[in-house]
This record gives sequence, structure tokens and C-alpha cells, in this order.
Amino acid sequence: TPIVCLVIAFIIVYTNIIAPNIKYNNAVALMDEGNNGEAYKLFRELDGYKDSVENINLIKYNNAIELMDKGDNDGAYKLFKELGKYKDSVEKVDSIKYNDAMAFMNEGNFIEAYEIWISLNDYKDSSEKAKSIYYKYKIEKIKAAKTGDYVKFGSYEQDNIISDGREDVEWLVLK
Repeated sequence: TPIVCLVIAFIIVYTNIIAPNIKYNNAVALMDEGNNGEAYKLFRELDGYKDSVENINLIKYNNAIELMDKGDNDGAYKLFKELGKYKDSVEKVDSIKYNDAMAFMNEGNFIEAYEIWISLNDYKDSSEKAKSIYYKYKIEKIKAAKTGDYVKFGSYEQDNIISDGREDVEWLVLK
């Protein structure tokens, strides 16, 4: 009976302390060697052991920076988005979106550019950029409209609050 209890205790200690610590140390060593892919897998398997979650986020963040440096903004955007508020990920997401809007504007895609700048909520000069292409945006939206779409064209005082100005008139495209 004492030997069985000792074996059970050893199994519990090994499973809950020794094995995870070995795996954690291996993951840290892999990360230090630059083998982030394997380190990431081990940290994921550790399921929150020690600071494995922080290390997972650090690996993702560094991968996102690397993708950004290589010009893969879509891949970087995805990783920064997953990271949420980790470090300056929110700023990086906004920066990527802002640069995408600039590219869309330069290509003449005013719909995409405008909608991105509006979504950025005053990041850098996004509001000014959106205002500068607003009429081009509206024209492109009308041109792109299909039967069943709603478009805004013209303005009229509709809410009886004169101080907030006229409201856009929304139209249903019938044909």
C-alpha cells in the first residue's frame, strides 16, 4: 500500500509539475533559438502554464511585425487583430487600415477608402481624408448601385432639428 501511494504521488507530481516544467523550458529554449513555430506549439500545449500565454502573444506579435516588414499587411493585420490590446496592436491595426485606405484612394477606389477612413474614428488625419473624397465616394456609390440597393442622394431637413443641419435622403434603387 505505501508503495502504491508513493507511485501515485509521483505520477501526480510528474504530470502536474515536472512534465509541464520540462515542456515549458523546451519551449523557452526553442524561442531563444528563433524556432518560434515549435515554441508556439509547445506553449499552446501548456494551456496557460506559467507565462506561456504571454509568450504565445509575444511570438504572434513578432510574427506580425515580421509580416508587416515583408509587406504582407493582410497576414500582419490578422495577427494584430487576434492580439487585441496586446502592446501596440490596436495602433498597428489602425496603421494598416489607414495605409490600405491610402492605396485604395490612389487606385481611385473611393468607396473602400472612404469607408475605411470613417471606421478609423479620427486616427491621424482619417476624418480629413474622408471629407476630402466624400463627394467622389457618393458618386461612386450611386454608380455602383444595383436594383434593391439604397443610396443617399441629396439632403433635406427631416428631423425638425434645424441646428444639426439637413439629413441625407435615402433612395431605393428600383431600376
